[in-house]
Amino acid sequence: MTTTKPATPLPWVVSDAIICPDEADEDQAAQAWIADCRTPKGDQNAAYIVHACNAYPELVAALRLVALNGMDSAINHWPGRVCAEAARALLAKLGESETTKETA
Repeated sequence: MTTTKPATPLPWVVSDAIICPDEADEDQAAQAWIADCRTPKGDQNAAYIVHACNAYPELVAALRLVALNGMDSAINHWPGRVCAEAARALLAKLGESETTKETA
C-alpha cells in the first residue's frame, strides 16, 4: 500500500506513445489516455514512465521491508542498519514515510 496513488488505476500501458489504462481497448484508449507522449523519442519516454509507475507500489513495499527488517535486533548489524536508514530516507523522499510502520 502506498500513500501516493494515481487517479487512474494501474497497470498502465503504452499505445502509440499514449499512456493509457491496461483495461482500455484501442477505441477507449483515445478517450481514457493518461498522457500523450507523441514527441521525438515519445515511445521511449512513455515506456519509461509506464515502467516506473507500474513498479512503484512494489518498490515501496520492498523499501518498507528493508526499513523494517533493518530495525530487527537479529539482523541489526552495520549493513542492515545502513540499508534500513537508506530505505527510510528514500521512503521519506517519496512521501511514503508515514506508512512505513503500518506494514509491520
